[in-house]
Amino acid sequence: MQRSPTREPERTIFVDALVAAGWQDVKIFRWQGASQKAREALAQEVGPSKNSQGAHALLGEALFAFRDFRGALDQFTAALAESPKDARLKRRVIRARRQLQDKSTAAVEPTAEQD
Repeated sequence: MQRSPTREPERTIFVDALVAAGWQDVKIFRWQGASQKAREALAQEVGPSKNSQGAHALLGEALFAFRDFRGALDQFTAALAESPKDARLKRRVIRARRQLQDKSTAAVEPTAEQD
């Protein structure tokens, strides 16, 4: 199925609007709304390069808030692949990795009660 070329700009504007509205949700800690908007934006196929236009970073932020650090890391990594020079995304990847390491370290360390 081939798409009409006139639909691409409309689809891009729609994705941009979803991502912008999702970041507004993040500002007021509405993680579920941000997650839904990011997933809807990612469901749209935008342009020949299929650039998410920030949807991966948005979903990563929501997943991080939900304490799904593996999912957040995956989304931040996908966002970083699209924008490799973005310092904020690099920091988000580092933050998610640290949380995963802390989580795995806490699971391995014995507690005082076990001694």
